[in-house]
Amino acid sequence: MFKEWKAIFKKPTFIIVMIGISLIPALYNIIFLSSMWDPYGQLSDLPVAVVNNDKEASYNGNTMAIGKDMVSNLKENKTLDFHFVDEEEGKKGLEDGNYYMVVTLPSDLSEKAASILTDHPEQMQIDYQTSSGHSFIASKMSDSAMTQLKQNVSTNVTETYTKALFNKMSDLKDGMSQAASGSEKLTDGANQLVTGSKTLTTNLHSLADSSLTFSNGMEQFTKGLSAYVSGVEQLHLGLGNFNSGLVTYAGAVSQLDSGLGQLSSKSPELVRGINQLYTGVESYTGGVSQLNAGLNQFSSGVSAYTNGVGNLATGANQLSNQSATLRMGWSN
Repeated sequence: MFKEWKAIFKKPTFIIVMIGISLIPALYNIIFLSSMWDPYGQLSDLPVAVVNNDKEASYNGNTMAIGKDMVSNLKENKTLDFHFVDEEEGKKGLEDGNYYMVVTLPSDLSEKAASILTDHPEQMQIDYQTSSGHSFIASKMSDSAMTQLKQNVSTNVTETYTKALFNKMSDLKDGMSQAASGSEKLTDGANQLVTGSKTLTTNLHSLADSSLTFSNGMEQFTKGLSAYVSGVEQLHLGLGNFNSGLVTYAGAVSQLDSGLGQLSSKSPELVRGINQLYTGVESYTGGVSQLNAGLNQFSSGVSAYTNGVGNLATGANQLSNQSATLRMGWSN
């Protein structure tokens, strides 16, 4: 046995061959185990195509778009390498091996989701195809990815229903508040009804009492009717007088119209007379001025006459004195 080992170590070629043979199982184990050690650790590199054919649906006044919401969430999800394509491109990519899985969201996904709480709920269904022929591991990964997608859909539907439920609870709260306010108004109305019934009872008693005086009221009505007839007769007489006065007024208007016509025809003569009057007034004014001047001269002459009379009296006195003196001289 030692001779055989010595023969091997004497030839390095045998040593290299033995080392190579011993490493083959180790390499196989390393490659195999590395591929199976964490098969889901590299899902982010697994290309998956998503085809969205979903159409929006209405649910209790809310718009449900499950497909659109899923696409928005998957764009932010880095778990898989999602590619959002149309149906034709997804099918071709799966055949060519570009995608390991194609997920198709049907056109009635949101519609079926909205029917869950109705009398006839319908089950949602998401179609997907895998390329298991390319890789067994890839097919298993695709199944795992599909489980995550189903959970995503469930989360979206639950969120939509929760929002709708909270909206309904809010509407119910508002309705209860309105009902409370309505009950208060109903109580107030009942109180008003009681008050109104009391007023109605009082008015009925008043009506019963007033029915006893109905005969006296008829007598007063007869007297009032007689007074009304007399007033109508007086009104008739007054209307006759008014008619006569209206005829007289019409005649006076006719006379006034004739007088205005004559005044219009005499207007030229009136204008000439006014002009003559104006000329006479001017002449009168001039004569008054001359009269004033003559009166002033007369006043001056009267003054001179008065002065002359005074001088005459003085001369007469002097003459009288001289005559007396002369007589006295003749006497001696």
